[in-house]
Amino acid sequence: MSIPYVAPEVRTTLPVSRWAVSELILRMQNQGSNADVLGALEAHCLYGIQKHGADVISDFPVWQFIWPVPYLIRKILPYFSEKPGAEIHVFWTVACDELNELSPAEVLAGMPYETREFVDECQRRYMVQTSQERIKRLLSVVESLDVYL
Repeated sequence: MSIPYVAPEVRTTLPVSRWAVSELILRMQNQGSNADVLGALEAHCLYGIQKHGADVISDFPVWQFIWPVPYLIRKILPYFSEKPGAEIHVFWTVACDELNELSPAEVLAGMPYETREFVDECQRRYMVQTSQERIKRLLSVVESLDVYL
């Protein structure tokens, strides 16, 4: 199983855009399919969001395909296996007091969102930690939010 099926893009900021299922499939290595997308979701390689009132996942936040996120997100997503995609997305994208007003996605990736205008020194210290330190910090946030399963 390729992780997470899309060749990770290298950037210095995280995009805030989303891909539709069809766009994700087009970007998949080895000509992906809906079954590949479902497999990646079940394997906790990525997460998707359902549009309001929809029965199926329709959007995938692009930030999760930026290097090194595809290899790190797998260590956190299993803790959200019973949560809907919208709740998972809120966790990843909303700034946390415990992370000096960074979002968990920014800490995991070690870089800010492209929409963030300024990163102060105490925030930068979170982002330059090793990936293991950042994952450990995020797991403590997950536990403190009482979403640890």
